[in-house]
Amino acid sequence: MLVIFLFTAVWIVFDGLTDLGEKADVALVTGHAEAPQGKGEQPRLDRVVKLYNDGEFPFIVVSGATDRGAYDDPAAMTKYLESHGIASNAIMQCRPGETTQETAIIWPKS
Repeated sequence: MLVIFLFTAVWIVFDGLTDLGEKADVALVTGHAEAPQGKGEQPRLDRVVKLYNDGEFPFIVVSGATDRGAYDDPAAMTKYLESHGIASNAIMQCRPGETTQETAIIWPKS
């Protein structure tokens, strides 16, 4: 276990030090299920708006819970991004993913 841990730690450091800083294909913004009615998303959404406007990625995927009563994370985040100048065709909603792990598995197929 120690060898695996050390190898992983060395790899993470090496990867970080040799990162070329290339632009991403897409940004993923996950919901904040613990915060009532999307109160935790605004700082992340403001950051993604800035990065999108800086040309760091051409598309944004929004994902989150859709079963908290009338609140819908992906729809609310989409509305926020659009109200801040992001084109609707640059935003993709991942509705089936209730967790970050589910989003990573499900989204490319949904």
